[in-house]
Amino acid sequence: MRAGDLGPTCGQGTACNPWTILGFLLDGTLTSGDASISVDLADLTGDAHFADIIHFGNLRYAFEVNGNTFSSEDGEMAGSFFGDEHQGVGGVVVRSEIVGEFGAGPPGGGEAAIADPAP
Repeated sequence: MRAGDLGPTCGQGTACNPWTILGFLLDGTLTSGDASISVDLADLTGDAHFADIIHFGNLRYAFEVNGNTFSSEDGEMAGSFFGDEHQGVGGVVVRSEIVGEFGAGPPGGGEAAIADPAP
């Protein structure tokens, strides 16, 4: 990754992009919240923060970038970067009480599609 990848720079040596997380709670309630990812371009570690999720609260995950993919150590959050300059991102959060998807296109934000987790 280069310094211009992942859209706008959030601070010296980092890149980030805000968007929305959409998902379902265990009882089937549709929920949404704010999502953001920042990546330290020097060591390719990052932080994913999901805030103000309706009827749920906040989640935060540390992760490492491996090629075009990233995941939290506990496996609850995973995703990939897309595009020639990694300007797109998409991923999932899967926990016992919430299932959600997040994603963004080029800088300027974006929203994810949703999928009903019911069989």
